Amino acid sequence: MDTIDWGPYGPPKDEPKCGFKNEHCTPSNSVSKSMILAVCLGFVLMIVIAVAASLYRKWKIEQEIEGLLWKIDKDELQLQQQFGEHTQSRVRSWH
Repeated sequence: MDTIDWGPYGPPKDEPKCGFKNEHCTPSNSVSKSMILAVCLGFVLMIVIAVAASLYRKWKIEQEIEGLLWKIDKDELQLQQQFGEHTQSRVRSWH
């Protein structure tokens, strides 16, 4: 057994294609492109969340205001006469 059968590709190379410390290859732009894309998507997501939160807050406040429209202020009520246990009242109009 003096010879080694290396197969169809021959013996392995002494050094990897890009070198041991990647000194023979240029860095790929795919990492930086994906980093830029991730930052942009994160920024867009933050803006969408801020707008959605603002719209929800505005909607919630409007719902509270609509819920208060039916209430009558106690200063607008005037007692007229009392019949037993029941009291009649009327609403004073400011118009």
